[in-house]
Amino acid sequence: MALPPAIRSGCLNLQSGGAPLPVPTAAPSGPATAIDTKIIKTADITLEVKDVPGSVDALKAMVICQGGYLSSSNIQTGYNNQLTGTVVLRIPQAEFENTLAGVKAIGTVKSVSTQGEM
Repeated sequence: MALPPAIRSGCLNLQSGGAPLPVPTAAPSGPATAIDTKIIKTADITLEVKDVPGSVDALKAMVICQGGYLSSSNIQTGYNNQLTGTVVLRIPQAEFENTLAGVKAIGTVKSVSTQGEM
């Protein structure tokens, strides 16, 4: 499987979706009266790739470079022995957009859906 240059070069210059870990979006304003607002962003992306296991490995390496981790993965054999897979990535909120771009670079994007919730 040919990896995008950002992934081949390691953690440096990595541009990359997944579900990030919540982080405060506002600085505390006082000792006990401040309430930190946390926004959890999620992305559902459908990709077509030539090498499913290799792509899962590439995604795992990518999120580690972004300070995250692979939460779960599932590879199945379907119709005509075609492999399909699902992965859940957990990354810091600050790396959401970079990771999203990197995930899209792994294969041919078939669909993308993103959302944020408090």
